Amino acid sequence: MAKSADKKRQEFVIGGWAESDKARSFKSLLFGAYERGKLVWIGRSGGGYKEKEMPGILKKLKALEITESPFENKVLDTKGATIHWVKPHLVANFEFATWTRSGRIRKPATFLGFRLDKKPKQVVREVPKPLGKIENEVTDKSG
Repeated sequence: MAKSADKKRQEFVIGGWAESDKARSFKSLLFGAYERGKLVWIGRSGGGYKEKEMPGILKKLKALEITESPFENKVLDTKGATIHWVKPHLVANFEFATWTRSGRIRKPATFLGFRLDKKPKQVVREVPKPLGKIENEVTDKSG
């Protein structure tokens, strides 16, 4: 089992939610980040929500509901759930394992809470540089 320190944390922009087929308010939130001014879908999260807070989260989402996807790319991996789209106004923090080669987050992604201090357009993908590239940059600057 991976230690918590091995996990990554980042904020993402909420662009939709998947309906739950159980008693929960929703199944998961769909999120992304901005790339060259466009919102790009990166993943979804179905964990980390406190049951008592979920109805309030759903109320916020429903107030922002729109008919078209706000994401520039196609949303994958919805597992047949009914999807609802929202205006990309909410920013939330998530914890996840790592990035996939295709630029998505590796599940599970865990919801940590909303970020009220960050504007959605400020949210971009934060991918760490490989160590070798950092070492080369340091060498280039010091030489």
